Amino acid sequence: MAKQSYNVIIAGAGVVGIVIAYGLASRGLCVLALDGDLRAAKANFGLVWVQGKGLGEPAYQQLSRQSVALWPAFARELTAETGIELDYRAAGGLHFCLGQAQWDQRAEKLARWAEELPGQERCTEMLDRVALQRLLPNVRFGPEVSGASYGSIDGHVNPLRLLAALQRGLQLRGGHLRTNSAVSRSAPAATSRYRYRSERGATRQLRWLLPPDWARRRWAAWSDWTCRCERNAGSSWSPSAWRQFSHYRPAVFGRPPKAR
Repeated sequence: MAKQSYNVIIAGAGVVGIVIAYGLASRGLCVLALDGDLRAAKANFGLVWVQGKGLGEPAYQQLSRQSVALWPAFARELTAETGIELDYRAAGGLHFCLGQAQWDQRAEKLARWAEELPGQERCTEMLDRVALQRLLPNVRFGPEVSGASYGSIDGHVNPLRLLAALQRGLQLRGGHLRTNSAVSRSAPAATSRYRYRSERGATRQLRWLLPPDWARRRWAAWSDWTCRCERNAGSSWSPSAWRQFSHYRPAVFGRPPKAR
């Protein structure tokens, strides 16, 4: 197989990796996205979220607000280009709390979050159990549920449809996608480039590597840079419970503190 050079190679083509590849290809760069499997993409909740994001980092909160404002136009553009409906909805989102202490903590966090970016239109509201039950009258909440925070501009998208649309859009814009191509090795090469080796055995050169978050510790061991990695555990819902929430997307169902 003849060697080919790319401006950028994305190692990991889940939702984050493929959207980076799509954006760079849109700017005229020669891009290759490599993916080993779809584990991360299958676990993605598809949240288009603002409430609570960027606490302590006002610039991140501002970026989140701007991103959500741009999402409707982006969804229409991507669907028009690829023919794939994304099931994008912006009907609000709920962050559930268990116990009064957790509800109070959430209220205090969102109050601080709002104060960090003054002058912005208010987009969150704390709902006690009575207000939450009024919002979702057909849902039977357990006794631990004390309420929730509601984000009026939060929403969600079908993550697998989004992934498929971005993959198609990348290729329509001249980018390249290779599946079953987990990177097994990377090493610095001459002229500020890198060589990589995938499971298919091919070697390429590129100017930048953008590995996924979960793989950066491994990549640091191969390459000449250091990084800090942290594990982030998510939550899951059963399909029977999920169907109860047809309009409001739950982001997190809070857990009670562990017994000491």
